[in-house]
Amino acid sequence: MSEEKAFVSLNAIQKLWNESRLEFYSINGKWSLLDFDSVIVSPEHFFDAYKPEGKFEDLPKLGYEDSRRIVEDYNKVKKQLIELLQQGKTIYVFAGFTNKCYRSAGKLGRFGLSTEIEPFDLYSFLPINVSLEPMRGYNIELTDLKYKDFFNSIGSSMEYNSVVHVENGCSFLKIKGTDKVVGTIVPCFNGRIVFLPYFNGTFVSYGTKGDTLRQKVFDAIYSLDELLTKKEMVEYPAWIDDYNILTEDVDIEELNNLKNEKAELQKRIEKQEERLEILKKFKGLFTSSGKQLEEITKEIFEKMGFQIFPAEANRTDVIAKYNDVDVVMEIKGLTKSATETHATQLVKWAMTFKEKENRTPKSILVVNAFREIPLAQRTEATFPDQMLEFSISQKQCLISTIQLLCLFIEITDNPDCKDERIKELLNTVGVYNRYKDYTQFIKKVK
Repeated sequence: MSEEKAFVSLNAIQKLWNESRLEFYSINGKWSLLDFDSVIVSPEHFFDAYKPEGKFEDLPKLGYEDSRRIVEDYNKVKKQLIELLQQGKTIYVFAGFTNKCYRSAGKLGRFGLSTEIEPFDLYSFLPINVSLEPMRGYNIELTDLKYKDFFNSIGSSMEYNSVVHVENGCSFLKIKGTDKVVGTIVPCFNGRIVFLPYFNGTFVSYGTKGDTLRQKVFDAIYSLDELLTKKEMVEYPAWIDDYNILTEDVDIEELNNLKNEKAELQKRIEKQEERLEILKKFKGLFTSSGKQLEEITKEIFEKMGFQIFPAEANRTDVIAKYNDVDVVMEIKGLTKSATETHATQLVKWAMTFKEKENRTPKSILVVNAFREIPLAQRTEATFPDQMLEFSISQKQCLISTIQLLCLFIEITDNPDCKDERIKELLNTVGVYNRYKDYTQFIKKVK
């Protein structure tokens, strides 16, 4: 059983209280149309939302404020309708007596009245051009039997207000005995726009009769939508697969081989995507701070052969070990350079470790400085001169996250150099001297 479709009525069919498949919105409302499978629109009733202040050439004329709002609302609705049509959905339009009104186009004058007016296309919310020829009547005939159920259910209640002129339309309703089109289907993007005549006065009346007709019209449109969006399926009995013709056996084998290749390729794609996600995570050393930077840094050190110990509650340092060397790290992500304060914090963690373990650890300050600036624009030193004397006196190793990433990349590409490089890192006092030019390991995309 197919899932029920959701329709929205834009000033077209008033809310049917027992109908869960239909919502009623106003053209100037704030709700999105993208939640729905189809939209039913009645442009003539947009004047329920925009109140004309009078007439010009016998057509409604909007006031200054509504003239501004209608353009904004139309642009918003048009974008959403285009997206629905691109998804293969359907827009139903009840054709009114005209596609034109007038709007204020100039600035407000002395007495609050606009000094200029211009014609406005009531159907410009659609991504196609529409022209309406005013003509009223009810003698309508069906010209395409594919839609006979739709016409038989509500044709007697139809009352056209205009003849519809639109390019590339597939007409199915005409004024009887003429070629004048009052109902047509226009392919648009991957969907379609269906123009329909309006209905007799009962359609907008209050009470049981009005509700009954509106429900009947909606049911007919719903069924029509099922017909328009139905994919033609040809069903064959299963036993025909017991026989092959022409090259069918070879084609079936080739299809199965291709499916197997596709499955294998999909596995390789997923594996490659996982690898790229891991690499992308390591690039967090460019921009991260806090817990995220700490976790990436710990993973990098683990992959280089360090043993990472669980952190104690309310501690921001990292305790690690490489062979027989104890290590205490302070990891910082900063928008500026490192300071002596960060080195002082590292001294505190090293002293705490020594008091507890009775061993002096190697202190490493890992800093992601200027993390909000692209790499090529980071011209200032991560560790300024004014903090070096103190850090050197405490025998600290100072390394940026960019240097750390280069170290990890070199060790990964050339495992034979791992022990030498890490021994060099652990023996460093002051700023780690390698990888000041990162471009050998971190390449800018051209």
